Amino acid sequence: MNKQIQWFPGHMQKTLRQFLLLKKEFNLIILMLDARAPKSSFIESFSQLLKDKKVIVCLNKSDFVPSDEIKKWENYYKKIFLDAFAISLKENKSNNYQKLLSFLKKHQKKDSYTKVIIIGIPNVGKSSFLNFLLTKKSAKVQNIAGVTKDLNWYQKEKFLFLDTPGVLVPKFDSDLQGVKLILIGAIKINIVPLETVIELMFEIFKAKNILLPFASFLDFQNKIKEEKEQTKFSLKLISDYQKGKFGKFILD
Repeated sequence: MNKQIQWFPGHMQKTLRQFLLLKKEFNLIILMLDARAPKSSFIESFSQLLKDKKVIVCLNKSDFVPSDEIKKWENYYKKIFLDAFAISLKENKSNNYQKLLSFLKKHQKKDSYTKVIIIGIPNVGKSSFLNFLLTKKSAKVQNIAGVTKDLNWYQKEKFLFLDTPGVLVPKFDSDLQGVKLILIGAIKINIVPLETVIELMFEIFKAKNILLPFASFLDFQNKIKEEKEQTKFSLKLISDYQKGKFGKFILD
């Protein structure tokens, strides 16, 4: 099956161009990936930006996956970039906050502000991550020398953080990658026929030995013949997955 799943609105291309123009501004890049799809949420659109920069990979939403499995991906990205860590913004908030701040201080500049850009695909949790880190004591930067004035920088101690819109890639490596990004909420579900999404969802889940309420996609179609009911159950399957009702596992 090759449906050529694509979703790359014009603002994403504009954002990527802005990233490259501003590359010299950043001392550190936090690349946020979704722990549920740690490979598929890494897109090639960022490759040029990441080249020759200090990059920390943050595997967000780790509460949805087994800790031993996400540890393997932490180690994988540590071999490629400066560092990597997994985090959940919903569990152990106080401990995670201290852990995160200590982690960033390990990589900060010693003699000046450390400018950090946070990048990732849509809905990976960039803004939530920034809000979690900044807390109410932080404020938008106004009068710090050397900070570009038309960007929304935010200060936390000796760090300056820049939030960014989510970006994807003009063409995915495969339809499976596209569907995985749909399942984790990075792509609008209405850009691909829902039938295609569910058919590939069954394929992905089967490979992971995850049981769905139907034996197969064909079984699903045979038991639910009416189109409106198929749509209703398809959306429920996706919603149940996103709520963690099928257990903890990694899609990749």
